Amino acid sequence: ALQLKLQQLTGGVDPEADDAAWLDCLVVTAPEPLGVEDAEDDLKRELAFYNQALGAVKVAQARMDRLGVPYRRPDDYFAEMSKSDKHMERVKRKIIGEQQAIAGAEQRRKQRTAKKFGKAVQVAKTQERAQQRKREIASVTSARKKGVQLDPRSFDGGFDEPPAKRQASGASKRERANQRFGKHFKDKRNSAESSADMSDFNGRRSGKGKGKGKGGGRGGDDKEWVPATKLGRLVKDGKIKSLEQIYLFSLPIKEHQIADFFLKDKLKDEVMQIASVQKQTSAGQRTRFVCYVAVGDYDGHIGLGVKAAKEVPLAILGGIHAAKCALVPVRRGYWGGKIGQPHTVPIKLTGQCGSVRIRCIPAARGTGIVASPTSKLILQMAGVQDCYTASQGHTKTKGNFAKAAFNAIAKSYGFLTPDLWKETRFHKNPYQEHTDYLAKTHTARKATSSMLIPREP
Repeated sequence: ALQLKLQQLTGGVDPEADDAAWLDCLVVTAPEPLGVEDAEDDLKRELAFYNQALGAVKVAQARMDRLGVPYRRPDDYFAEMSKSDKHMERVKRKIIGEQQAIAGAEQRRKQRTAKKFGKAVQVAKTQERAQQRKREIASVTSARKKGVQLDPRSFDGGFDEPPAKRQASGASKRERANQRFGKHFKDKRNSAESSADMSDFNGRRSGKGKGKGKGGGRGGDDKEWVPATKLGRLVKDGKIKSLEQIYLFSLPIKEHQIADFFLKDKLKDEVMQIASVQKQTSAGQRTRFVCYVAVGDYDGHIGLGVKAAKEVPLAILGGIHAAKCALVPVRRGYWGGKIGQPHTVPIKLTGQCGSVRIRCIPAARGTGIVASPTSKLILQMAGVQDCYTASQGHTKTKGNFAKAAFNAIAKSYGFLTPDLWKETRFHKNPYQEHTDYLAKTHTARKATSSMLIPREP
């Protein structure tokens, strides 16, 4: 073979003339020359290449038929693959894994969709049952009021036994009233004996008011204030002259009338936020309204109150009362020289509530309040005219934001600069100073009777 190849390279053997040499190299010269009129025409050039190759294949096929050399693949012949079985097994596992991952993701997506739809259907069904239960209860109540005979078949569960017949309640009620007060109208008139009868009067129950809690129901918004605490008694009787005297001894304010007594018409209130809250109970969802109210006189006093109630007006009124009870003094200072009235916070103040954190920084006169609407309103009602603020956290929760601002501004009297340090002189607490006065027993007018309890000496 090497000698044959050497002869071919040196030109000593013509492979096309010798059949044995041709079978080793399979070299064929095309019978037709490659004649292309326009070599720049791609279509004609490619067609000429195709025709030349086709002619050479036909020549080689005829020569192989003459020599008896097979050139067609048998039907039962399987050629060896270029890649090994192990490699193809890895390819197969990878393809199957990708298909399984895609199928699993699709299955999980379908499960999430079905779960979400099932949950929505379950919630809708629960609400529908609750509404149906309310309608049934309302229908039963209205039927009882009208005296209609109830049919057990109108309920889902039915009854094991027929309902017992009851007598009309109106007749028995009328009979009991006639036995007590008399049937004829003349029996209901007062006489000398009935007017002089004082057997039902109990003097020991005439000193307390209505309502629950300590002093609940004593007076009202449209009536004269009757204090229910010792601090309220001292304020109304003029023993305490100002709010600062209360703040000096850190006395808790438990009656909102105390703030009204000193500040009167100076206090202004602003509703910061009204939000609805729901609670799931055995009877269904209970909806209440939470109200955040700020109260201030725009001159050094600020209060923030929170109250929840079934109705919005009650929540607002309760928030105002709570804010007046939480009224605190605000210390104001200067930025730079002490010229004019105090206009800014005395030092840097920080307040926090939940995730909301706010910092108040003193500012020069004329700067204004650089803050968001919520904290700006708190600072304005406190009497601060110039201030920088920096806040962080979830400030969209307006309730926590207002509490954080109130917490920061309430700390203004917790710090004293060295120029305000003075010798401490201890004074008597108002409770200690007016001990003899408080020892006296006070009485209040009963709401339902005009009689008074005699004052004890």
